[in-house]
Amino acid sequence: MAFANSCFASASGISAKRHSDRTASTDITASITPPSAHECILRDSRRIQRSNSSSARRPTLTSATAPEIWSTVSMPPSRLHVNDTPTEVALCNWHMRRVCRDEKLLEKLETGELTIVVSDINERRNPSPSGPSLADAPYNREFIAADWNGNEVLRCHQFLKADRKTPAASGLPDPKEINWKGYNYHQTGNQHPDCEHCKAGISTFSDAVER
Repeated sequence: MAFANSCFASASGISAKRHSDRTASTDITASITPPSAHECILRDSRRIQRSNSSSARRPTLTSATAPEIWSTVSMPPSRLHVNDTPTEVALCNWHMRRVCRDEKLLEKLETGELTIVVSDINERRNPSPSGPSLADAPYNREFIAADWNGNEVLRCHQFLKADRKTPAASGLPDPKEINWKGYNYHQTGNQHPDCEHCKAGISTFSDAVER
């Protein structure tokens, strides 16, 4: 328990301070099982906003991914770092996905450049009408990925089937926060309801993705 608190207390405190203008978030409390289990369980009550966007066709995150990689949790470093002075950019879900796709962050999980250090699976309750049914996806999964220097890079949400392992819905993790190259990309919130990329007229499609 002491080791886990050392890993995540600093990062969660910075994140809460940095994102105080968004929907409520709380400090992360965590515990880990013995290293041989390679499990690190997050107890994070941060609210994750879910999209009410149109059901119109949009590009997926990536065309080739490895779900078995996303289910693997590596032991975290002694301390998880978060940049406290990034350039903050509020984005809608579609533009968050474009950043994740353009920067090939899910591919970096596959190649080992990034590793999942925290994972939490919870039963879904009061699901959004825009999401999959409880019968198809009864569980939520949230995870944090970091680089090998202990820098937090990616926070994602994913729907899981009843076996708590198989990805449901699109099968792809949905990025909720990205810390990359000096930028903090986060979801729009109460004080910043507009997507900055939408206002700038930036397409939600990557240049390499066919319309």
